[in-house]
Amino acid sequence: MNANNRRLFGLVAIVLSVMALYSYRFFPEKKYLLTAAPEVNPYIYGVNLPNGRPSGLWLNEGERKFRCIYPAGIPDYGCYCSFNLGYEVGENRVVDISRYSAINLSIEYTGTAPKMRLLARNFDKRCSNSEDINSTKYNVILLSTKELRHDFTVKLSEFVVTEWWLMTYGIDRQNSYPQLNNVVNFGVDFSDSMTVCNHGVKVNKIEFVGEWISR
Repeated sequence: MNANNRRLFGLVAIVLSVMALYSYRFFPEKKYLLTAAPEVNPYIYGVNLPNGRPSGLWLNEGERKFRCIYPAGIPDYGCYCSFNLGYEVGENRVVDISRYSAINLSIEYTGTAPKMRLLARNFDKRCSNSEDINSTKYNVILLSTKELRHDFTVKLSEFVVTEWWLMTYGIDRQNSYPQLNNVVNFGVDFSDSMTVCNHGVKVNKIEFVGEWISR
């Protein structure tokens, strides 16, 4: 290749790079609407209360509308309720949401709790097994219920791993970072300090968004 051809190819490469940078802004966002995904199974997870009734129940499953019941007189650890969009637990039935950068949320809430949690359970074969859903890494984002008055967006970088999970499974500092590459379950629950109340929740939309091409 002579000098003229090298200069020509160099010029073409520069022009193509400039065109790519300019056209980047016109690429549509990459999106994954989790609440409409046919491969996920919506369910309510709860415990039996002292009166024998469940701590969580559907009000309208088709609309993802449910109620969590936290009565007075029982300890925090004795009551739990969560909404879940689950995949089959294991290495082969997961979704990689680390390819996205943010989550668009539309959640309606009635009650007195100051906080809710967005949760993502990630399967990591170093500490997870398909027989124990709690062994999947428990990544969360704490949300103020005041935010739920309107649609809003959170960044995936806001996820942290809960301290109780790290302590329970003896995870060292080197492996205590959030992981979202093998998510088997995504949902919402309440913080560890329960607020006595009947909590009404309707999950309208959980949508992951990102860029097709990184800048």
